[in-house]
Amino acid sequence: MKKLLQIFIMCFFFTCELTAQITFERTYGGDDSYVCHSVEQASDGGYLAAGYINHLTTNKFDVYVMKTNAYGDTLWTHSYNTPDNDFCYDMQITQDQGCIITGYTGSYPAFKVLLIKTDVNGDALWTQTYGVISGVDTIGYFGRSVQQTSDGGYIVTGYTSNPDYTNDIFLLKTNASGEILWTKVYNKDEGDIGNAVRQTPDGGFIIAGKTSYMWFTYVYLIKTDAVGDTLWTRTYGDSESQEASDIQLLSDGGYVISGNILDENYYTNDVYLLKTDASGQIIWSKAFGGIYDEFSNSICQTSDGGFVIVGQTVNYPISNIYLVKTNLDGDTLWTRTYGGEEMEYGYSVNQTTDGGYIIGGYTFSQATSMNKIYLVKTNGDGQTVGIDDYRSLSCPITISPNPASSFVNIQSVLNMNGLKVYNHLGQILASTAINGKFYRFDSSYLKAGMYFFSIETDEYTVTRRILIE
Repeated sequence: MKKLLQIFIMCFFFTCELTAQITFERTYGGDDSYVCHSVEQASDGGYLAAGYINHLTTNKFDVYVMKTNAYGDTLWTHSYNTPDNDFCYDMQITQDQGCIITGYTGSYPAFKVLLIKTDVNGDALWTQTYGVISGVDTIGYFGRSVQQTSDGGYIVTGYTSNPDYTNDIFLLKTNASGEILWTKVYNKDEGDIGNAVRQTPDGGFIIAGKTSYMWFTYVYLIKTDAVGDTLWTRTYGDSESQEASDIQLLSDGGYVISGNILDENYYTNDVYLLKTDASGQIIWSKAFGGIYDEFSNSICQTSDGGFVIVGQTVNYPISNIYLVKTNLDGDTLWTRTYGGEEMEYGYSVNQTTDGGYIIGGYTFSQATSMNKIYLVKTNGDGQTVGIDDYRSLSCPITISPNPASSFVNIQSVLNMNGLKVYNHLGQILASTAINGKFYRFDSSYLKAGMYFFSIETDEYTVTRRILIE
């Protein structure tokens, strides 16, 4: 009987170790204002996040990239600047484990597309700007999406800002050094914007965005050949407002598009999910939302064939990150929200190698009028608090009181090895070795605010948000 019990215990802990998933919610920033628009998992298990920083003393904007380890600890940061203001709206990790960044640079109203290539350590290899595309000299060009192409070059889409207050979609193809190979501009109606581009298996490209005429807005897809010539276009929608924010290719040759749609019942915004075949014909469409405004900014297909969509749910003046998980047919499996009493926005989501999700966005403090980068790492169920790594009460961990003042009690069924305490900037304030199942942390020296307690055992790591009063 004793031997059977030992075998059971060994199997239990082995199962826990296999299913362990790191989770955290972390904010990053300093005395300036920071925004994150894109995050991806790197080959070493850490994360690369890109956005921009607003230097409040000079009101200068620069592109900003940060690298973390798997636990969200900051490894390095870089800011890249030109003499003008620089903004990042998309980033992709490239084949050499560096990254490619797009956005725009300049000052109102004359902006240019910005493209930055970095190495694996975040050092800039080259920077390119593009101010005239397809011979059209407009007020400004804005990069919204970038992808590395099969030939090692890059494809960028976005939109132009024209003197007659209209917009056109552009497509820009470069070689590996950022030198232009060709450009195209697509004009349908008054307001055409390209929000996402992907290379298709035939070597061409698919662009997703919106087209609008007067106050009517529709989802807009453009399929091109390998040199950007239009093969077909599709518009979708029958209400006053729809648009596509992101697009992904599917194994059957079709596409899944996430975006936003007006809910005419509540006259609020809903998340919109659209599945098409390879020729852009609708297979199904779904909307998610309720009495509040829900927005979608990014989508990825998950290992089970379904989809995960991130954006924000807004009940003014509070906004929280909003995550929706669906099956292959677009039916909702669960939804999650992240954030507190401030305004949080989710702009990027990707599935991680452990089956969880990494979300990138930012949180805005109404008291200070400053943004902080906000990264959320969840488990496979989209959870970051509670029992992070397990689906039963076999491995609980409790932290109390919360809110706390002079002390914090930490208790776990499994033996704890260590505790790290982070502030809202992601800086480590305390790192303590623990050997036991109970630990009382002296929090009397901490100023009032939000902190992150990361508790380590041999089998898992749990990060919790703790409010110190």
